[in-house]
Amino acid sequence: MKNVRNLKSIMLLFALIFSFLFIKANNVSISNVSLTAVDDSTKKINFNLSWDQSWRTSTSPNNHDAVWLFVKYKDCASGNWRHAKLSDTLVHHTVAAPLELFIDGKDSYPTVLNYANGIIARRSASGNGNIANVAISLEMIKLSPGEHDYRIFGIEMVYIPTGSFYLGDGINTGTFKVGNTTDPFQVTTDGAITAANSVPNLYASATVPLNILAAFPTGYDSIYCMKYEISQGQYSDFLNTLNQDQATVRAYTAAANGNNISGIWPNYASSTPDRANNHMAWADMLAYLDWSCLRPMSEMEFEKICRGPAIPIRYEYAWGTSNMVSVTAATILGGTDGQPNEQFINAIPLGFGVGCMNGMSRPTRCGFASTATSTRLEAGATFYGVMEMTGNLNEYTITTAHVNGQNFSSIRIGDGQLALTPTPGEADVLTWPSTDGTANTGFGTRGGGIESAAGASAPAAPTSSTAQVSERSRAIWANAPRYYYTGGRGVR
Repeated sequence: MKNVRNLKSIMLLFALIFSFLFIKANNVSISNVSLTAVDDSTKKINFNLSWDQSWRTSTSPNNHDAVWLFVKYKDCASGNWRHAKLSDTLVHHTVAAPLELFIDGKDSYPTVLNYANGIIARRSASGNGNIANVAISLEMIKLSPGEHDYRIFGIEMVYIPTGSFYLGDGINTGTFKVGNTTDPFQVTTDGAITAANSVPNLYASATVPLNILAAFPTGYDSIYCMKYEISQGQYSDFLNTLNQDQATVRAYTAAANGNNISGIWPNYASSTPDRANNHMAWADMLAYLDWSCLRPMSEMEFEKICRGPAIPIRYEYAWGTSNMVSVTAATILGGTDGQPNEQFINAIPLGFGVGCMNGMSRPTRCGFASTATSTRLEAGATFYGVMEMTGNLNEYTITTAHVNGQNFSSIRIGDGQLALTPTPGEADVLTWPSTDGTANTGFGTRGGGIESAAGASAPAAPTSSTAQVSERSRAIWANAPRYYYTGGRGVR
């Protein structure tokens, strides 16, 4: 008998509502899943999609939120999970107003595949408000023969538009800059960029970048970025839809520093599913991104997502000022620690943002600082409405300072499938930096986390912190075991 298993993920998430400059809660759910057969290898999967406080704006910052949708199916005979291929012909899928579906075509590079690994659902016109039970039907193609179980996944994303932006604040540790000056470097192209200690070239005060090759993601081009760090609930779902040997390699169940994932395959779960997932090695994050058909961001994209097109501010955090109020256990609403309603309760002075740094021994809930009336600063949001890019957990990024990062290509996206024996559970995408733990493997971290000391805020002179947007002391790492302060997110 065929079964349709519905992944229903109800989380407190947050969207930046630009017309009111508020950050509001955003629940995402997938419900009423059914299956319609077209032929033996083609089926329609039908469901309703909801989320709160969706937005699309045609004025600054000219962006929108969205949901990245993809499907996994399990062969009931073997128990093996596969990634479902979707038709790359848009009219084969349907959606009701006020949404539209979008196929970005990135799954067809570098060769034509004639299918899509996922579809983006977004508002079709400018507006904001709740999306309630919008009917969607996706056509799955090239299905293998047999009886199957199906699961639909939705990851909330934020659109980062094409455009110029600045790298570096000219003063922070390892800051990007123009040659031998202290001026921020403006990125105006998606092509090659020369790195040299002379004007007008890209350089840095430490961890010096190599020449940026044409295929490297400079941040100029548009992308969709996960609005939140990977949560413990999302990571549990990932583990449960791998094969057993893959999941065993990727699972962390030591229950330390607020990571509460426990169980055995295929029944991993977390008692704090909305909390950001820490203790992630570089290999763990790459595996999740390969499985979800995303890719890691570059450190140049990291600064674009945080700052947007604005002129850099010295020692700034993602919310656009150098002033920060740090979270402690005493500033979390009593009884909400690790729960869907976990909330920061202290007053935030004017001009200050809120970040989770070394006042905590564990990460907070994704979007923890937001309320129904919080501003960008009070919620700790970036220019585009992405959450917790500075603080909470370190963000893994592709470095500009090593040849293995230099050779990374923006067109190489995860394909939904991980390696099997003899390297089960490993990401296997060409040009992605190694996960073997050897020295200088092409990645680093940006944005700091719960181990980061906060820099001094006004009225004192600002000082450096690993959580600040331009700080690059960890822009390249020798290896990346499962630290309590590492996590991440993906883009495409």
